[in-house]
Amino acid sequence: MNALGALLILFVVLVVVSFLGISFLFLSKNKKLQNGVFFFLACWGMLLSWMNATSGPSNYVGRQLLAWAIGFIAVIAMLTRYAGHSENRFPCSNILVSLSVVLSVLTMFFV
Repeated sequence: MNALGALLILFVVLVVVSFLGISFLFLSKNKKLQNGVFFFLACWGMLLSWMNATSGPSNYVGRQLLAWAIGFIAVIAMLTRYAGHSENRFPCSNILVSLSVVLSVLTMFFV
């Protein structure tokens, strides 16, 4: 297998894991499973952002800042979910963590 084939497999795995995670987050009725998937997706979004920020050349500062900002969305989602006191924190944090994962995958492919 050549390097591009391995990279294609890696990208497909990243997209499938992200899609399945977001699907389980929104379609599951079990609160315990939702909390576990949420925590996984928050860590996954930060990992993808770290991969985006460190994979490019060191002089592409704008791209690195964009990747770190997208990862920071996952941190905000975790703070919203675990430090918030309103009842609207769960859907809001789910949307934020999904946004972080989707934007990380999109910047990995297109930026």
